[in-house]
Amino acid sequence: MKNASIAGVAVLLALAGLAGADLAVASDEARAPDAVAKVDIIDGTAPVCRVVATALAGDARLTILREPDPAWRDVWENAASLIPEWHRSTAISEAEFDFDNDAIADRVTRFEHWDSYQRGSDLMVRLGNADRNAAPLAQETADFSNERYWFLPCQWDRQPIATMACPGFTQDHDEAALDVATPQGPSVRFRARYSDLVPLRYRARSYVVVTALDETAAGFIAVIEPRPLKKFRPVCLFKRTEPEAATD
Repeated sequence: MKNASIAGVAVLLALAGLAGADLAVASDEARAPDAVAKVDIIDGTAPVCRVVATALAGDARLTILREPDPAWRDVWENAASLIPEWHRSTAISEAEFDFDNDAIADRVTRFEHWDSYQRGSDLMVRLGNADRNAAPLAQETADFSNERYWFLPCQWDRQPIATMACPGFTQDHDEAALDVATPQGPSVRFRARYSDLVPLRYRARSYVVVTALDETAAGFIAVIEPRPLKKFRPVCLFKRTEPEAATD
């Protein structure tokens, strides 16, 4: 696949509800930031790759994709008890949308972490027949070993790992990771403890933007397409370089 660089073009990305609407993209050169990052597309030619790469040039955490979205709601009080006392999340939010692209709505709970053990976020996906009016995740009598639950990025590891054995619940698999192949050279390893996951929808498909937050894979970002039956496909791989600091 061809390499490309995305820099200097500003876009307005609005995510108008994960449950139904897609990303709206509009060029807006008049509002271009003073400095943007350089984003190399290492692998991936799908249209979503260029959309995400352009957004990443101005926003490493992709907050522009998350903040306008009204579908996510704060569920801290209901779900905080799911995480052990020694490792509590800094924020927990929840939404319903077709996560695994099977035309059935799923419930997605996003746990954000920022401590000495884990930096980034996890997704607990309850697959199938999501109902926004149903009890929150923590109020269910949840058996997370049930096949309807998918805990990410831990369960994108090459070896099967039970949800309750994933980082955040125990320390049995601290090195669990998502490995994304490159056209040339070794795979990029996104460690579960140090990756940030941002779900988004584009052209009626769901994707997850995965950002590496550890030093060994710093700057690497992948776009993953979830599929039915807990399968997934890496769609894009980027390398983001921060803009140089302005000098007088």
